[in-house]
Amino acid sequence: MHLLAFIAEQVGVSPDAIGGFARRPQTRYEHLAALRKRFGFSDLADASKAELKQWLAPIALKTTDGHAVLVALAEEMRRRRIIIPGISVAERMAAEAMHAADKTAVRLICERVPAEARARMDVLLTDKTHRQQSELSWLRETDAKISRRGFLEIMDKLDKARAIGVGGLELPSEIGARVQQMVREGLRFTAQAFQQMGVQPRTAIMTATLRDMEASLIDAALTLFEGLIGRAYNKAKKRVDEALIEQADDAKQRLARVANVLDAILKAHERDESIEAAIAAVTTWEALSADTQLLRRSSRTGMVDVLSELRREHYVFKAIGPRLLNAVTFQSRASAAPLLDALAVIKGLGVDTRKPLPDKVPETIVERS
Repeated sequence: MHLLAFIAEQVGVSPDAIGGFARRPQTRYEHLAALRKRFGFSDLADASKAELKQWLAPIALKTTDGHAVLVALAEEMRRRRIIIPGISVAERMAAEAMHAADKTAVRLICERVPAEARARMDVLLTDKTHRQQSELSWLRETDAKISRRGFLEIMDKLDKARAIGVGGLELPSEIGARVQQMVREGLRFTAQAFQQMGVQPRTAIMTATLRDMEASLIDAALTLFEGLIGRAYNKAKKRVDEALIEQADDAKQRLARVANVLDAILKAHERDESIEAAIAAVTTWEALSADTQLLRRSSRTGMVDVLSELRREHYVFKAIGPRLLNAVTFQSRASAAPLLDALAVIKGLGVDTRKPLPDKVPETIVERS
């Protein structure tokens, strides 16, 4: 009542006159119509709804966030001075736009997938690996132990995924968010779930999943290769450390023999006796020469050459190196061009170590050899 009295005072009428304003039902609608006309608002008619659907289609295609589509629709209605209808109407419009965007994304992917690739994808769902596991499920397993066998299995999976023929497909950038959503679904669905889908949704989801799977398998292969290098280096370093310990023990024994020789020389000098006879009583000249040479080598400063010990692990890299170099294309900045040239030479040699180096060899290889 206080608010009503305040307004009545402002317009100069009685509060009772304002209180009777809404008694006539038509009055409210007449005043709303006057307000719409005065400020340029309009209701959501069929024509404006069709225009909004067309406007909303590209926005819905770029996102998988339904709330963002709903907010964009409401903001566009405000910009066009369209009175926003009930929330159920707006939500239905946003949901229809998202559903249409899903169908558009599926169509855009399927248009780019050859029939042969579709047939090969269907085979992944029916053929079995390890008796009960589908090939699709087998391909999705990218975790492997750091071993030569684990690396070669990852490379076999990569070859299998690439043989489907969808890894190089260029998909429209505007459906990137939906492609990622398909990848998440594809990594979760079983082979049976895929078989129960329609042809087009199955093709689209499997295409997105296999494209992502190739990248994951390459990452797994590089990680395993790095792990194998690290393990080989640790083994080589362990052998070097054990050899150094053995050399240190040998050096102590040789130092003790040299000390005995020096003691014999000192005693012979004090007694004015033959030094040669004193040395001969302790050791031979050949043994003394060998002890001297070893002590000189052990006293040299410098880094321990662990890389030379890696030759014993060469058989591992001989088996896996060519597979990696033939499967992965390496790119880099101009500063790393010599390294890329070296990789090209190694790739050309393959597993045949009897092949001679080409005439033009990068300096990095020449220095190492």
